[in-house]
Amino acid sequence: MFVGRGDLASNSQFLEKMGFTHILNLTKTIKNSHPAKFVYKRIPIDDKDTEDASVHFRAIVDFIRRVALCRGKIYIHCTVGASR
Repeated sequence: MFVGRGDLASNSQFLEKMGFTHILNLTKTIKNSHPAKFVYKRIPIDDKDTEDASVHFRAIVDFIRRVALCRGKIYIHCTVGASR
C-alpha cells in the first residue's frame, strides 16, 4: 500500500515501475487515467481537511481487502494530500 500525490496517478511509468495493480482515487477532479492497465475505485470527495471521509470507510476498506486477496499492490491518492 502506497499513499501519494494525485499528479503521480497519471504517470503510468511510475505506477508500473512500482508494481501497482490497483488505484484508489479519492478525488472529484482527477480522472482514472489508465483503466486498461489498473483496477480503479473512485470515491469522489473534496480534498479538504473538513471533508468527512469516514462515510466512505466501508467502500475504501472493501476495496483494500479485495486488493489484498488477489495479492495486488495499491496506490491511494487524493489531489494534494489534505483528505488522504
